[in-house]
Amino acid sequence: MLKRSNSYSYSYGRKSNNNLKIFGIIGLVVAIVAVVVFLNFNRIRALVKGYNFTQANQIVAMEGEAENEILASDFMEHFDIWHDLEATPVNYDDYEKYYELFQDYQPSEIVSYVDELNGEIYSQLEELGFDHDGIWAMVSNSASISDFEYLIDNKLSATQIAPYLEVNGYMVKNMKAYIEADKTNNNPTYTVGITNYPFILSTAEYSGRGYTITNPDEILTLVKAGFYLDNSYEPGDLVEAPMPIAPDCENPLVRQVVADALQQMYEDAKAEGLSLVFNSGYRSYTVQAQTYQDIETRYGGLYASQYVALPGASEHQTGLGVDLTSQSVVDGTRITFGDTAEYKWVLANAAKYGFINRYPESTSDLTGIAHEPWHFRYVGAEVAQEITDANITFEQYCLENGILPTVVAR
Repeated sequence: MLKRSNSYSYSYGRKSNNNLKIFGIIGLVVAIVAVVVFLNFNRIRALVKGYNFTQANQIVAMEGEAENEILASDFMEHFDIWHDLEATPVNYDDYEKYYELFQDYQPSEIVSYVDELNGEIYSQLEELGFDHDGIWAMVSNSASISDFEYLIDNKLSATQIAPYLEVNGYMVKNMKAYIEADKTNNNPTYTVGITNYPFILSTAEYSGRGYTITNPDEILTLVKAGFYLDNSYEPGDLVEAPMPIAPDCENPLVRQVVADALQQMYEDAKAEGLSLVFNSGYRSYTVQAQTYQDIETRYGGLYASQYVALPGASEHQTGLGVDLTSQSVVDGTRITFGDTAEYKWVLANAAKYGFINRYPESTSDLTGIAHEPWHFRYVGAEVAQEITDANITFEQYCLENGILPTVVAR
């Protein structure tokens, strides 16, 4: 029994020593791993984010602030571009953000822009009350470095320009003009529109080459001298007007939405004993040019400018403008559509079908075109009713609601 007891004690002691050795080894391994992880923590963070080993080494080789800035940001898909350009590491995230906004820019241009913005300009903007989100909202709206310098030079604060930044199409370098004009208008949306494009209301003298419309298919696109359709533009959904067509009508096509509205309007007028006739619809740029030249030759330039839209500035090219007449005019028992019962009915009822009389009486100083009782423009029933109830022109409606075409300079 005594021998057995000594053998057990010896065996137990040997096992205890082995366990201690094992725990010691494990502890040593853990310690080594901890040291390795500690020494390579940021490299591991970079690898986990998705950077490859080379990129991870490049990141940890940077100075502390730059390294931390990059590791605090999301994975940068274009990291190699900025690194190869030897750009400012703390700005990598902003380069990436700008690249996502404007991919047509060259990387070197992006680096130059962001570095300049994030320098003294940024701190000066902060002094004027601008924060990071506000500055980058302007950046995303294509603000240039000279735009920001304009704000700084004129000491325009974030509070002063805030109302105009909410309006689509604002121009930074017009901010002083907005502030001054809004003392009279008291409507930032209207102010931005009329300041950017004073020719919208033809009381303002128009000069210059104007702008080409880039969203011609929009139902509420404003087309007039200054806002031009491309000479190749043709709506893609033209159909023949579904109503009687005048014998001398050479342009019987309209957009589908207009055709649907015309059909209902014609049928409702017919139910009341009235006979509407379609007189003109879509006109191509080529036809407009021929028409303008013909009128100018026959009646002179002044008459043509008052009664005929310049080529590219005619609503007929949109497929949304229509000229109406009546069977009595076609038959010769009436001279003009404006003297018919049909005209009076259309004028009173056009809005519910989505039409407005585009060039009403006594508005030529606003529209630039003399009164045309026969010319109607489709804008949709809701907008047509708003314009009719307010007794305003389409120009005024667009300005007050900030509904202006997207354009590029001609």
